[in-house]
Amino acid sequence: MSIMQPFRSSRKKGQAFSTEFLLAYLIFSLVLVFAFYLWNTTTADIIEAKNRYEIEDKAVELAEKLLRTRGIPADWSLSDVESIGLADESRILNSGKVLNFVILMNSSNQNYENNSWLLGIGKYDFYFNLTYINGTTMSINDTLCSAGTKAVNETSMITVQRTGLLNNEIVTIKLTVWE
Repeated sequence: MSIMQPFRSSRKKGQAFSTEFLLAYLIFSLVLVFAFYLWNTTTADIIEAKNRYEIEDKAVELAEKLLRTRGIPADWSLSDVESIGLADESRILNSGKVLNFVILMNSSNQNYENNSWLLGIGKYDFYFNLTYINGTTMSINDTLCSAGTKAVNETSMITVQRTGLLNNEIVTIKLTVWE
């Protein structure tokens, strides 16, 4: 070997797969997987919150409608009802309308499905229960004041309670809306 020959190193230059590259690739992959996971869970939480808000909005709207409005026509009966309201005045319920509402929604499962559109709750189901302050279900003319269907296998459910007067007695409307 002469002194004039260039010095040759035993190290290779420009390796395609170095240890540093593999470590950087692993860290990048983990961060990317974590970002996708975080994105998916956040999106699912936002969708769930939106659905819950919609159900809550419908439940509150329906409870207020039943408790504060007369319905259409104001003296509606089973044969001519266009919109259901149970009150004569805001929060003062009419026992005849309450009884008609229970009959309208409970005669059969088909009645519930055919008549629930009168409530304006769209794709949601409901269960209505009128109780005394102590929690027992009220009865008018030996008919229990509950209507609709109880929740089974629901994905989201909201229960709203409101108070009113019926025959000079304080009562509670418990209204459950679910999807």
